[in-house]
Amino acid sequence: MKKVLVILLAILMLASIAACSGDDPVTTQPAGDPGAPGTPDQPAATGGDTPDAQQSPPEINLPVVDANFEVPYVDFGYKPSSDPFSREQLQLAHIVMMHSPFTQLMVDMYALMGEMLNYSIDSFSSYRDFDMFLNLIETNHGQGADAMVIEGDFTTQDGIFSVTGEYGIVYMPGLSPFIDVPTGKYLRPSAVMDSYKQGWASMDFMLDNYERYTGRAFDPSKIGFMTIEFGIISDFNTRRDGAIDAYAARYGEYVDTNHFNLDTSAEPNPMAAEAAYTYAANTIAANPGFEGWLMFGVAEDFADGASRAIEDMGYGDTSLVTCTAATMLIERWKSGYEGCWVAGAETPAIQWSHAIISGLFQLLEGTATPETLWPEYREPGQDYTVIMLPFTMIERDMYEDYEAAVARYIANLFT
Repeated sequence: MKKVLVILLAILMLASIAACSGDDPVTTQPAGDPGAPGTPDQPAATGGDTPDAQQSPPEINLPVVDANFEVPYVDFGYKPSSDPFSREQLQLAHIVMMHSPFTQLMVDMYALMGEMLNYSIDSFSSYRDFDMFLNLIETNHGQGADAMVIEGDFTTQDGIFSVTGEYGIVYMPGLSPFIDVPTGKYLRPSAVMDSYKQGWASMDFMLDNYERYTGRAFDPSKIGFMTIEFGIISDFNTRRDGAIDAYAARYGEYVDTNHFNLDTSAEPNPMAAEAAYTYAANTIAANPGFEGWLMFGVAEDFADGASRAIEDMGYGDTSLVTCTAATMLIERWKSGYEGCWVAGAETPAIQWSHAIISGLFQLLEGTATPETLWPEYREPGQDYTVIMLPFTMIERDMYEDYEAAVARYIANLFT
């Protein structure tokens, strides 16, 4: 148990410095229409990315975070049926096309659970080489891996199905679901961020709390609205659409004139905070008629860069910024930050990894098949279950309670 606690402390330190910047472009959900792109010199104002000007709000039940708060619970259906240390240690493999800070954080979480379930896990990157990617799956199977977490997407899934089917490999998808693009049908079970609701809740938060943070009533005619994304990643598009639809549900008449979707795809490093800073700064400079801004970043890097631009250009007191995730934001709060970046829609990495490992062990131990895993969470018309993970809007005055809740969640895993 001491070893687990030591690793727990190390994981919490890693979580505090790792930026949840979304998936690597190669390991994402299928890329749809990236929307109207904006360049640093000429960002695009668009309301055409949403199917309807007036959307009905999705059901979003967010807990109030306080000292008694717990991470929203999902029963992923797995507890060891016997002492895991009564058997030999299992060997798992984690296969990715390219490592990112968040995939590394997930590996650390998988390793933490290995201390509880008696397995070790090694992570392998193919550095965007697809043939090497498939070879890593085959090689790890040949070297005795008992099961795998495979980070693929719709562009790699056919190769994954071929290799894993040929060798009978037990695996779970990682951060993105496997999906048939034309039909929208899931092809394997997995667990993912509830991206649309995160975008919607983030916008609702800014609209509901604008006066509380700025001290002035929200006037949609005087406040611009930016979304910043890396548009080839469809999950980013989903988050963006949630935010736009939430805004349109209240102020649909202002979407075409006040909304600017900034797509950093043209940048050498499209996920960098610096790209978001430049795009946001140029958008603000090109639209001096607005007195302030609402900004939603589909990843923390975008919110980081855009919030700095807003504050540097003198709009910090009349603007609000939110995003998906809150890891980087929490670190800024710990350093004393009290600026316009005020909240993040956070799903802790430990819960995501808990879902994937729980599913993997049910497949490995034969208590479920891909077709029967998690039927209670299955969407109508789907043959496989993809769990949409819960999230919490984190503010500055609650993050310590939230971190304590995550620590308790880790301590209670598989008990």
